[in-house]
Amino acid sequence: MTEMQIRSSGLEPLVRLRKKNLMPKAGLIWIGLGFLPSKKNALAIDPARLPTDDDCKSVAGLDVILVVNGYATNYYPLRRLCSGLMAARPRRFQLVDLDYKRVAFLKLGGFQ
Repeated sequence: MTEMQIRSSGLEPLVRLRKKNLMPKAGLIWIGLGFLPSKKNALAIDPARLPTDDDCKSVAGLDVILVVNGYATNYYPLRRLCSGLMAARPRRFQLVDLDYKRVAFLKLGGFQ
């Protein structure tokens, strides 16, 4: 593993895409905390290597679905990631807990 891969936050592919003024297809990104969701346009975030606030800015204007396994997810990384993603101003933001089978709509489209 290279040093760049070790320091990567998981959002690095999206950061590179947005630097080229491109967006994911349909403006939607799936993010798994601790695993890779089995969806197109999906990224995995290691809870031990959370993205910086600058990395989180790559979700601005996108529909973001953050997927977690509630039984295994620690509160601090989840809260820190949600805070960073919300500050980036996504168009919509949902949190899906696969274990508890719950969905939280943290931001609906058109509302600030």
